[in-house]
Amino acid sequence: IHTSRNPADALTKSIPVNKFQSALELLKLVKWD
Repeated sequence: IHTSRNPADALTKSIPVNKFQSALELLKLVKWD
């Protein structure tokens, strides 16, 4: 799976904030207030 579509990269690699945020969206994680 290419890095741009692999949410596991957020847990296994050092990635820029924008890619981390994209990974959270792919995982369907949201901020809970």
